[in-house]
Amino acid sequence: MILIRFSKWLGKPYEDVTEDDFNDYLDTMETLKNSTIKLHKTVIRAFIGKINPKLAGCIKTKNTQHNSITPDQLLTDEEIDGLIQHAPTARDKALIACLTDSGARKGEVIKYNHFRCKVRRIWMPFVAS
Repeated sequence: MILIRFSKWLGKPYEDVTEDDFNDYLDTMETLKNSTIKLHKTVIRAFIGKINPKLAGCIKTKNTQHNSITPDQLLTDEEIDGLIQHAPTARDKALIACLTDSGARKGEVIKYNHFRCKVRRIWMPFVAS
């Protein structure tokens, strides 16, 4: 889809694409999220690299830095047991146990229909030692 959008906007052969053309295309995406723009750059760079390696070398993407969690920031087994023990309902206890045992994201667990609940948000308090 990205290449189709780029091709329609471009209106000329890929062999004739210049760095200015690409920058003009990026200007049309200023309202999009940075992650979407990065995806466009990555896909177009990979495709253009086969046709025009020099242009592909000019297409830069920023390395996104993810917040790394160190082992000392993770909940201990005792803290998880405490969360489960103090959860107000059996459903909450099951959700906490499922999240911690599976390593799934909260959205993945909510989508899992086996719980048959209409939870829109799970709030997990951050416990720092």
